[in-house]
Amino acid sequence: CYLLGILNGDLTEQLTAGHDIAGVLLRCGFLMTLSIGAWQDMRNHRIKLSLIVISGAAGAVVRCMYIMLEAAVRYQISGHKIPSDLVSGQIIDTAMAMAVGAGLLFLSRITNEAVGKGDGWFFLVSGIYLGAVKNLVLLAGGLGVCFLLSVVLMFKGILQGTDRGRLRIPLLPFLIPAGIGVMFL
Repeated sequence: CYLLGILNGDLTEQLTAGHDIAGVLLRCGFLMTLSIGAWQDMRNHRIKLSLIVISGAAGAVVRCMYIMLEAAVRYQISGHKIPSDLVSGQIIDTAMAMAVGAGLLFLSRITNEAVGKGDGWFFLVSGIYLGAVKNLVLLAGGLGVCFLLSVVLMFKGILQGTDRGRLRIPLLPFLIPAGIGVMFL
C-alpha cells in the first residue's frame, strides 16, 4: 500500500523515498565493508585491495545518488531554487571524511606502518559512506575500545612477566561496536 502510494504520489514523495533508500544503502554498504574488513584484519592482519576498491566504488556511486536525490528533494520543496550550497557542502563533508583515512595513511608512512596501511585505506572508504563527523566518531570509538584491550594485555603481561611491547593488534575488529553505534547518530 505504501509503495503504491509512492509510485502514484507526487515527485517530491518519490524523490524522498529514493533519498531514504540511498541512505539505507549507505549504512548497509558501510556495515558490510566493516564486517568483511574486520574479518580479514583479524584473520590475516591485512585487508584485501579488492574490498577497498569495490567498496569505495560502490560507496562513491551511492553517495553521489544520495547527494543528488537530496538536492532534488530540496529543489522541489524550495520552489525550484537550485541548492548549490547543499551539494558543495556534502562534497566538502565527504572529502573531509576521506581526509581521516588520508591522515592515517600519512601516519602509516611516517611510522613505518605502526599504523597499518589497510586501516588508512579503510577509513578513506568509510568516509565516503559516513561523512566527516561519523567517521571521526568511528575512529575515536574504535581507538577507545582498542585502548581498553591494550591496557588489559599490558597488565596481563606485567602479571605474567612477559613482554608484549611488539604485539600487533588489528584495529578493524574494534571498530564494530563503534560502527554499530555510529549508525544511530
